[in-house]
Amino acid sequence: MSRILAIDLGEQRIGLALSDPTGQIAGGIRTIRRSLRDEEMAALKTIIATEEVERILVGMPLSMNGQPGVQAELTRRWVEVLRRHTDVPVEVLDERLTSVQAHRSLDSMGVKRKRHRQHVDAVAATLLLQGYLDGQRKDV
Repeated sequence: MSRILAIDLGEQRIGLALSDPTGQIAGGIRTIRRSLRDEEMAALKTIIATEEVERILVGMPLSMNGQPGVQAELTRRWVEVLRRHTDVPVEVLDERLTSVQAHRSLDSMGVKRKRHRQHVDAVAATLLLQGYLDGQRKDV
């Protein structure tokens, strides 16, 4: 069975999470340091091919009232580029509060605050993906 890749697009890092082959469990796999778009897309294309990704989820950073802001517009543009670089379907999901939850998870694991930056995007992507997977099981 193929996998689902979730992406949390941060300002400095791109957090990635991948489902297990059964589509039950999400796990953070890594972060990609933000760089030139072509380099980001090349790194993602390698992961998509290697991991046999069949669907990509990208977190959309909406404001608490559900309205898109500056970050949402930047994410939307980035997603357009991603769609041009892959044939894999790309969905955008509301990611409100995933970063807050990610920081809380890192706190509960005893990760020092100054080390959060290295992990928060991958943890946020994992939370986004696990929420999606849980929702899919409820629909079945």
